[in-house]
Amino acid sequence: MNIDILHSGSLHIITGGMKGRKTPQLIHYFDQLKYTSRNAQLFKPKCDYRPELHERYGLPENYLVSRTGMSFPATIIDDENPTDLLKKLDPQAQIIGLDEITLFKKSDELVFIILELIKSGKSIIGSGLDKNFRGEPFEPMPTLMAYATTVEKYFGICDVDGCNRMGEYPQRLIGGEPADYNSDIIMVGASESYENRCLKHHEVPGKK
Repeated sequence: MNIDILHSGSLHIITGGMKGRKTPQLIHYFDQLKYTSRNAQLFKPKCDYRPELHERYGLPENYLVSRTGMSFPATIIDDENPTDLLKKLDPQAQIIGLDEITLFKKSDELVFIILELIKSGKSIIGSGLDKNFRGEPFEPMPTLMAYATTVEKYFGICDVDGCNRMGEYPQRLIGGEPADYNSDIIMVGASESYENRCLKHHEVPGKK
């Protein structure tokens, strides 16, 4: 996506699997926007704090940080209360970025807020996984993709040694074993709790 298409009242979605460079892509766009005259504001959910990444790269909690070390400052908002976005929104912001959209608890409320912001003339870039650990659509991403002006999908490679297939599925591991289908949908972590898997190697005990 070229930042020239971030016109008023548009929604742009960056999605796909883990390790697909979704966050680096979002950071790249906001880094470019620094050199324009357009006002932009980037947000992240409070729950998206990963000590193993933030501490490794010496970054405070309010930074977006990717596994590769790319980073960018952001405004932290309450993942349990999407209206916090409106409270902390700079009225002058023309372009709004929102990382890890699927980590917000009230997805329907978040969608409503995003659509209202678009109607008011804001341009929004949202990033997040397209599937949850069960291998099912991860709300609200399917809904936002339907409203999106553009959709970019990126995927990493399956973490199983020697596989080399595209890793389209997040594999949750608890104690080194695949998580049961009925475990909680949202659980933030890095390599110690998730792996990237292709369909062949994606395991979800209890899934019918």
